[in-house]
Amino acid sequence: PSAFVITYVGTSLPEAGSVQITIDYGDGTTADSGPHAFPVGSTGASTTIQHVYASDNTFTATVTVFSDCCSVLNNVSVGVYKGITNLQASIYYLADVPPGAQTYGLLGNSQVYPTNKALHFVMTNQDNVFATAYEVTVNAGGSVILTCVKTSPTFTLLL
Repeated sequence: PSAFVITYVGTSLPEAGSVQITIDYGDGTTADSGPHAFPVGSTGASTTIQHVYASDNTFTATVTVFSDCCSVLNNVSVGVYKGITNLQASIYYLADVPPGAQTYGLLGNSQVYPTNKALHFVMTNQDNVFATAYEVTVNAGGSVILTCVKTSPTFTLLL
């Protein structure tokens, strides 16, 4: 579930029981959208409202806190992502002939690549889902020679 934590930062306290919250979760659902009571007993009081998104995506949730006298609206970007397992790299380099052709290994051998060309790694899983953030570690003889965190499905290395 995604947790929305709303904190009251005003200096004057509203009338007891007068503050409420509604949330448009941005995913088209209306379940649990409110209004929710927001018991404000002091500055710094907070409440947490949880919502389970039905799918993985980035949503814009609109949180509205209101009472009889006024309202405050805030848009919040919420990212809901599924962990990817069995991540695999598809590796290619850009050939000279034909110019710029994606080539997956020298002479058809996907285990051998030229040492003077940048290698391009496309990270996907068994469902052909692109990974947008992952950590890569390269080992040689038991020693780590490269560790990096990437935030796109394709990255390039010149070793």
